[in-house]
Amino acid sequence: MSAAMYELLAVSVGREQPTPAFLQRGSYYLKCQFASTVLFWTCLWSVKASFLAFFFQLTKRLTWPRRAWWAVTVITALAFAGSVISYPLSCTSFTIGKCTSSHHCTLVANRFRGMFVSGECPDVLDQPPGEHCSRRLDRSL
Repeated sequence: MSAAMYELLAVSVGREQPTPAFLQRGSYYLKCQFASTVLFWTCLWSVKASFLAFFFQLTKRLTWPRRAWWAVTVITALAFAGSVISYPLSCTSFTIGKCTSSHHCTLVANRFRGMFVSGECPDVLDQPPGEHCSRRLDRSL
């Protein structure tokens, strides 16, 4: 994957001329980039899921923190699904040069904005129920 990436970079800055196999290797690179991005997001969101599992145990027999946990869990699941689904929707082709229109650039920019918001929103929403539960733990000890 790295050879295709370096060739793509060298051609894009004009240091090298594209070889006959450039489009095939570039397509392979885009497919690998898609797979690695989805794997990265899955790993990142699995950490969020582990925190949610931890908070689930802390909110046992508590009414509003458990409701808040369910709300945060639903928001987190929808945000993860949106992050994964928005990637192929912003550009449906793995061919170099197919997604260079202003419409595709706008879709990609909106996808990055949405992924930032969807990544940070569950983290912020996790804090109040977690703080409430940790204060309760301090009192019980």
